[in-house]
Amino acid sequence: MKIAARIILVAALGIALAMLYRRIEREDAATTVKAPSETERLVERIRRLPEAPAGWKLVETAPDEMNLDDIPDIQDELQVLADGATKHIVFESYFIRKNWGKSAKRILDSAGQGVLVLGVLHPNPMSDAPFVRELKQAGAQVIERDLAPLGGNPEEGYIHAKFLVVDGERGYIGSANFSAAGMRENREMGIIFEDESIAASLEMLAGYDAGQISSCRARDIRPAVLAQGAPDGFAMEGLPLAEAAVAALCDLARKEIDIMMFTFSHQFGNYSTIASPIRAAVRRGVKVRLIHEARTMRELQGVYPTLKDMKQWGVEVRVADISALGKSEDGQYHVKAMRIDDDLLCVGSNNWTQAASHENREISLVVRSHRMTDQFKERFNADWNTTGYIEPFVGGN
Repeated sequence: MKIAARIILVAALGIALAMLYRRIEREDAATTVKAPSETERLVERIRRLPEAPAGWKLVETAPDEMNLDDIPDIQDELQVLADGATKHIVFESYFIRKNWGKSAKRILDSAGQGVLVLGVLHPNPMSDAPFVRELKQAGAQVIERDLAPLGGNPEEGYIHAKFLVVDGERGYIGSANFSAAGMRENREMGIIFEDESIAASLEMLAGYDAGQISSCRARDIRPAVLAQGAPDGFAMEGLPLAEAAVAALCDLARKEIDIMMFTFSHQFGNYSTIASPIRAAVRRGVKVRLIHEARTMRELQGVYPTLKDMKQWGVEVRVADISALGKSEDGQYHVKAMRIDDDLLCVGSNNWTQAASHENREISLVVRSHRMTDQFKERFNADWNTTGYIEPFVGGN
């Protein structure tokens, strides 16, 4: 009897302890706050953005047939920036050509007049080699950097960012390379900003990309979200990836998303990082429209299936071939930008590809601005309703 009683007592104690453990687990689950994901943190950061300052501008390049007078030209605004430089000019571009306009001459003159000039380029045969030599002879530091050894694909990895910063105070971020096509023939967009934290972060990034410093961390940026593409292991600390910013913006969308894009492709990995948030937005009832460059759809293997997939999920897709416009046959729908509802914009150099996210140096800016969003919407609708060179995508069913 004593042995039986002990067995019963031990069993009862075990059951009691098990019940207590399960109760503690339930209490812990009820009180433990799950750490927010990177996207969730970015969503909250974007949600809290203030309205962009009045001095910030949406700027564009367009062939004459597509130009709207209410949006300043990139070329003119770069000229204003370069003319105002007194201490230093820092820029990055995929390539550079002297024919981009008066800004090129102003930067050359500045280098010869004691203004510190630092430029970082991809070693691109499209660059104007004599002009690069002129800049160096005038005293500018022009660094050509191949990022391919840093990424996972030895054939990819470019300095593909397009920005210019003046005196650590103001600058430009956008899609236009510093060339005649980028200033006059393509469809391009950018943002002129005035903010020391953004300017200082970009100057430090250029020094990092030029190999002048071994590490860099972005300043605390409050008026906007600066986002990057970078080879894995070569990212600037403190900046989110642009693909994460796009995903966060899609999560915030309530009514509309408008996208202008040069290349959106799932040929390589990470397609779902952007595609899944777009699909989720469509399922929530958000109206999504996309205008995409026709040439990359024809020439790059992964673009057509991507556009077909987007259309099948309910995205309205049109393709743009603007090569017949302007004064040459080189014009491209080269913009990389998106609008979220009535107040959020993302503009920069990032195509929506694996290379842009994880192999190239890219820079984009996310801002809250009802004024600039209205301008973008007017521009997008004008392009969307054009016939002859922007037409509905007919692939898929």
